[in-house]
Amino acid sequence: MSRRTGGACAAGSGVRGLVRPGVAVMAELLTVASMVWALRLVESRWGVEGLGEYLNMRRAIPLLQLPCLCGIGLGLCRLVAMSGGERGGEERWRLLGSALAIVAVALSLFMAGVWAAAEPLSRLLLGTAVDPLAMLAVSFCLPGLVLHGVIHGWLSGHMRTPLACLLQWANLGLLPLATIFLAPPGVAAYFAWLGVGWGVFSALVLATILVTDRAGRRNLWPDRKSIVRLLTYGLPRVPTEFLWGAYTALPTLLLIYVAQDPRQGLAEVAYLGTAISAVAMLGSGFAPLGQITLPMTSAELHRGDLTGIRRRLVRLTGVTLGLAIALTMVGWLLTPLLLGGYFGPRMLPASPVVRLVLLGGVPYCMYVVLRSFLDALSPFPINGKNIALAMLFLATIGLALGSVNLIPVAFCGSLFVLGIASLADGWRLTAAGRVQAASPRRGP
Repeated sequence: MSRRTGGACAAGSGVRGLVRPGVAVMAELLTVASMVWALRLVESRWGVEGLGEYLNMRRAIPLLQLPCLCGIGLGLCRLVAMSGGERGGEERWRLLGSALAIVAVALSLFMAGVWAAAEPLSRLLLGTAVDPLAMLAVSFCLPGLVLHGVIHGWLSGHMRTPLACLLQWANLGLLPLATIFLAPPGVAAYFAWLGVGWGVFSALVLATILVTDRAGRRNLWPDRKSIVRLLTYGLPRVPTEFLWGAYTALPTLLLIYVAQDPRQGLAEVAYLGTAISAVAMLGSGFAPLGQITLPMTSAELHRGDLTGIRRRLVRLTGVTLGLAIALTMVGWLLTPLLLGGYFGPRMLPASPVVRLVLLGGVPYCMYVVLRSFLDALSPFPINGKNIALAMLFLATIGLALGSVNLIPVAFCGSLFVLGIASLADGWRLTAAGRVQAASPRRGP
């Protein structure tokens, strides 16, 4: 990769520098809009109970996808971006072949386990009122989504941002919408058809990649070295995703635990859940910057461009802080208006909680942007360590305060712990000599 691509585009200077971030942000917005529209269509077609079943099954899919993907999407993106030289093309194809071999084995073993334990898994993840066949329908979604993760990592590692974003929008935005109109009645049938659609579309995209590069696909065979590199980087990041799910669920669990009046606890859970959703929506606008940062920084790390990496960190910090503070101020001022307009007057009492937690949106946005930066710099799962620190702070302070009204304060403080820890790790790793130690040793 040329220095122009790694510098101008990544830095965002000039018109060309805005292309990749602009495309990524547009794809993210379109995907989110498609998901929101899908919720309304599901409710109108299958009613409120159908919407609840849909949401339960939709939440179960990422939890089942993580063990199958084994963190290979991130690892493939990083290692493909770092591969270069005369044999860089051969190495990239071996990485792709090795990634496909890994997920094929993991997917086969995991789906066999899901089918064998469909009934208990259905009770655990979907609720006792759901037909166990729903878990089988959810399992049909796994092959296509896992293949999507591998292809997305491959395209992102090659800096093919428009194609990667188009793949994301098609698989996560358009196909779920189209399936609502095409699938037979029933939420379980919907997910079964959606899984078939994901699998067929992802397979067609992979076939197109293979057909367009006949010379490259000769090196598609997996090799032991590439498999070890992918697993060494990817597997330690799987617990990080589960940690994040536990971290976002912990505030409401603490509320229920410390609440003396169950009714008050449920009301505060609704208020805090709304606040957490608001912060998540704020951070989603910064997620595309992080997706672009991972391959860009990995390529600079391969070239040994320590100055460029530190310069990128400074720019990311400045841009993120400026935008996050501005958006947080706007959200803070408009909180009562937005809550009343969207939920009605019944949710207006949530305004103080939402405003308080929104203050933690600034460090959260810093974490969202820097997590990919840290993933590029180090094979160690630094983000998992930082999430664990935030969880420890939240649990300790939340239990020590022991008040329903102060749990949001503890959660907001934990977001500051998460953001500051991410920024501190970024500066530590970009210090002289630290980045070189973070880069895995390359073989011949």
